[in-house]
Amino acid sequence: MIENIARVPKYPNGSDLSRGQRLWLKLVERRQTEPISLERAKLLTASWKETEGLPIPIRRAKAFEKIVTEIPIFIDDEQLIAGNYGSRPMAAEWRPEVTVEWVLERFESEVGSMKIRKEDIPVMKDIAEFWKDKAIDSIFFRYIGKEEEERFRTLDYRGVLIRHLYQEALQGQGWVVPDYPKVIKKGLLGILQEVQDEIKATPFRDETSLNKRIFLESLTIVIKAGIQYAKRHAQLARQLAKNANQKRKNELEKIAKICEWVPANPARTFWEALQTLWFCHLFIFFDTKESGVSPGRVDQYLYPYYKNDIEAGRITREEAIELLELLRCHFSSYRALLESSLQEKGIGEANWFNCVLGGQTPDGKDATNEMSFLWIEAAMRTRTPHPTLSIRVHENMNEEFAMKAVELSSLGLGYPAWFGDKTTIPFLVNQGVSLEEARDYAIAGCTISCVPGKTSPARVFFGNIPKILELTLYNGVDPRTGKRVGPETGRFEDFNTYEELYEAYRKQVRYFLEQATSDCTKARVFQPSVLPHLFLSLLIDDCIKRGLPCNGGGARYQQGMWYLLPSGPIDVADSLAAIKKCVFEEKKITKKQLM
Repeated sequence: MIENIARVPKYPNGSDLSRGQRLWLKLVERRQTEPISLERAKLLTASWKETEGLPIPIRRAKAFEKIVTEIPIFIDDEQLIAGNYGSRPMAAEWRPEVTVEWVLERFESEVGSMKIRKEDIPVMKDIAEFWKDKAIDSIFFRYIGKEEEERFRTLDYRGVLIRHLYQEALQGQGWVVPDYPKVIKKGLLGILQEVQDEIKATPFRDETSLNKRIFLESLTIVIKAGIQYAKRHAQLARQLAKNANQKRKNELEKIAKICEWVPANPARTFWEALQTLWFCHLFIFFDTKESGVSPGRVDQYLYPYYKNDIEAGRITREEAIELLELLRCHFSSYRALLESSLQEKGIGEANWFNCVLGGQTPDGKDATNEMSFLWIEAAMRTRTPHPTLSIRVHENMNEEFAMKAVELSSLGLGYPAWFGDKTTIPFLVNQGVSLEEARDYAIAGCTISCVPGKTSPARVFFGNIPKILELTLYNGVDPRTGKRVGPETGRFEDFNTYEELYEAYRKQVRYFLEQATSDCTKARVFQPSVLPHLFLSLLIDDCIKRGLPCNGGGARYQQGMWYLLPSGPIDVADSLAAIKKCVFEEKKITKKQLM
């Protein structure tokens, strides 16, 4: 990182590092030492005790309200965009409403590399004790029964999946692109009016209308609480300004004015638009912690604000890049408090905040603009892991922009990714999306293409298919435990042809996919009853009109299916090819020797 930063040209003021680079280096250093924060967990627990007996959407909304209006807040010294994932810089917040079993059973060994203060340990265990029969996984397993629970867990603990299926299924999952431009254009007050109008148009008639009104009332609580969160930062900025030097005082006073205005009202400037985007992203995380929530086509919806500011002389190109660098620091300050085995099976604290650049306009023209270049430049200067960038490729793509993206790729950061319009747009059209909307597609999470602001959250789990090949070789028995996991499809030593082995492998794969699909469907249908997505539903059409959460049938386009993602297909292909060639064709090694 230091070597790469040293290659960045000096800024006009002669500083070796940009503001974003300096802040990021400070955060990275703090990441190694910052203890776990229990602030969100304590506020959530207190709210749950206060709201016992109320409908779940109202309880979730009240909990959100308590969290965002009472959690300690701060503004980093050089930061210009307010709001943070946690109560302290680089501190992981705990979400006990999902699961606490690992805290109660394996706490000392499962916190992993994260530190926890000694005085917090009894508090954490008390919170876990409170949630042990109220957490989402606990409720779900009581609902499906002991026998089904054992079957449900089997896929996890016997290595067929590389993540815990039940946690993936039941926690807040996203893989979605919210309609951040909606808040930027209308403000939360504008959306509040939309919700209130729908409440007025929904008289009490039956259970359906009652449930709709309850859901809509929960949205009003969430909106008002979000506005208060912003105003808290306005007040804090003014307090900090009192003891700051003149330069920082001016910045803090500007932050205060911005937070007083947005996200309650429509953004008027590029800075206000960025601040609105960030607040909305935080609110989704305070509510349900969605993985793969992606800002979408940021160069398209932010460009008009940048263009107006440039023309009015309110901002320079360098100032805009600086704001984007600081936004990158925010995105990468998220910490995931998970049991260590889940972190090992996944990718640590990656959250796939995907920003898509380039692509086409609704009428099929190249959509590249100045903002497309600025996002790449900011990523080249402040080289944080998040947000990741993705480039849309098409026949009329701007060549200069393509080469700028290639230059970013050459830095070895792992992004940008490249997605082809030639295949993605027809795929979406075949799913029932209009051509104009398909041309507006963005990437949710790592690779899921969807229509921004109109597609429901997806559900993803990752199948370890090399493990299934191993089970095939052992006739469905796990060689590590000696227990039968898959069906009996024959002993490898008894197969006379490669085709017999391949057919046995296909049967094993089908068996596990059918089990996984059944279990995941149960979780998908169950989840909205205990974890309705509230703030995210404000940014997905047509949740307000239908009075349903986006993870419970509210979205215009339903992407509520599960993505059965096979991890390790290249390993399987290589292994099968090697077995076919060396064992069955050239007979260089016997089946017994291979085993």
